[in-house]
Amino acid sequence: MLNLIDDRILPCNIEAEMSLLGAVMQSNDAAESASRRLTPEDFYDIEHQKVFAAVKALIVNGKPTDPVMVAETLLANGQLDEVGGAVYLAKLDDSVPTTAHAGSYLRIVLEKSALRRAIHACREVVEACYAQADIGEVIGMLEPLPDQLRLPTEKLYDRHASMERAIEELERRGEKERHLPVGIPILDEKLGGGLLPGEMLVLGGYPGMGKTSLALWMMRANLRLGHRCLVLSYEMSEPSLIHRMMGQGTKIAGWKFRKGKQHILDHEWVALQEWCSQNIETPWFVFDDSSLTASNIPSQVYRYKPDLVFLDYLQLVPQDRATKGKGYEQIDATIRTLLHMARRGNMGLVLLSQLTRPEGDSVPRPRMHQLKGSSAIEQAAQAIVFIHREMAKAGEQTTLVGIAKNRSGPVLAWTELWFDGATMTFAELENRLTENGSATESDG
Repeated sequence: MLNLIDDRILPCNIEAEMSLLGAVMQSNDAAESASRRLTPEDFYDIEHQKVFAAVKALIVNGKPTDPVMVAETLLANGQLDEVGGAVYLAKLDDSVPTTAHAGSYLRIVLEKSALRRAIHACREVVEACYAQADIGEVIGMLEPLPDQLRLPTEKLYDRHASMERAIEELERRGEKERHLPVGIPILDEKLGGGLLPGEMLVLGGYPGMGKTSLALWMMRANLRLGHRCLVLSYEMSEPSLIHRMMGQGTKIAGWKFRKGKQHILDHEWVALQEWCSQNIETPWFVFDDSSLTASNIPSQVYRYKPDLVFLDYLQLVPQDRATKGKGYEQIDATIRTLLHMARRGNMGLVLLSQLTRPEGDSVPRPRMHQLKGSSAIEQAAQAIVFIHREMAKAGEQTTLVGIAKNRSGPVLAWTELWFDGATMTFAELENRLTENGSATESDG
């Protein structure tokens, strides 16, 4: 059966498919190799798809893949006559004189299958363009194409090479510049020095607790190490974020940035100008495009090649029109997209996640189950850090942090930090623990 698009036959090589099927029925080694790298859908011919599905079933059950066994399997499935009967299986068996070239036949089948997938994917992109879809959605459709075109490799596991790579990675991790610190020693100590490229940290808390300020404090620490940092803000504007960065760097109170230059003292203005001159070449990038969809984020981020990406905050990221499902399913899809971006781009990822503030005067300390999409977040995150301020201590210059999940080591019980709400700056007190438990899920 010929599959036509625009009156043209899709890429295929029927002779290579026949030769490969003949080889797998003559050699179990060839059958196992093909079974690891191919699916029935990689064959163009429908009958060949059914034959190969029977071969894979035999491989799974540890049985030989000779024509007799393949015929028995097809007969049991009611498909033997559909593929041309035992006569056609014998024809396939006779179509290849030797199995020595099975690898070449397999590669041809894989390449033709990849080309067909590319055509179908590009066709969907073209249809989306004619439908005048959001450009971010179109870019998101194009993003996975290179991965879809890569052919699966037939490579035996090399234990020696794997151990060498692990040692090399261990040596690189000994270099401080590889780590992406939080900038607060007690947190960095528990997190093994901070994040590593490809890892995700979730920073959660109720509104107004200082999530954004702590994220910018982390960015400040990484900029000092020469790391390139990028912020995607769905809540605060670009000028507001930069004002907060200025306040942290100059110790100028945040309210003065809101009220205007006339409230900034002369010596503060000098400090502000010095900060600008010192940071004009510093590699940070701040974006406040609230229409940026999840699938469009990677293309925006890749062009700047950051070492660390901050997203503020997760629940505000708009979904593509094509994304379906409930809220937690959409969050799961967003996290998968962003984590793939971090690993592919060799960058750290900090996701801010907002909790709904409970009604009433009492605001309990946050717990992991309060994170919207908590199961997806918990599964993907290298670490989950909460920040919280007790209502009774709202006027005090302290805040609480806790590590609820940590793949690098133990969690951290709620710990008091010094926090200046005017300048949004942090520091450690005496590393003392509060008496009311930890941030872990098991605590009340």
